[in-house]
Amino acid sequence: MLLFLYGTLMTGEPGHRELRLAKRLVLIGRDRIAGTLYDLGDYPGLILSGSGIVQGELFAAPDSGLLAEIDAFELYDPFDREASEYLRIRVTTLDSGHDAWTYAYNCGVRGMPVIASGNWHIR
Repeated sequence: MLLFLYGTLMTGEPGHRELRLAKRLVLIGRDRIAGTLYDLGDYPGLILSGSGIVQGELFAAPDSGLLAEIDAFELYDPFDREASEYLRIRVTTLDSGHDAWTYAYNCGVRGMPVIASGNWHIR
């Protein structure tokens, strides 16, 4: 199972540490997807529209149980998608062409600043 992570779950970020992902995921490398990244304050929101490019990291997740923990961290409830802050969806990465899970923001972004670089680290 592959995960494309672009915000607070990337290497060196608070969520990565909180969920102990350094010991639970295998970093494949940097990658990119099509979309627009918004600065929501303490974390970013990915919208899979627009002409932007979002930079992130591609990981292999050997532990399938980890997905439920990340779902909870991202406030994604697969049984109540409408009330979820994020949705777990499949994307194809631009550099490696891998099919991976990522989390798209499921709320409005009106008035939120766009991260023009597409990179949460250099917002």
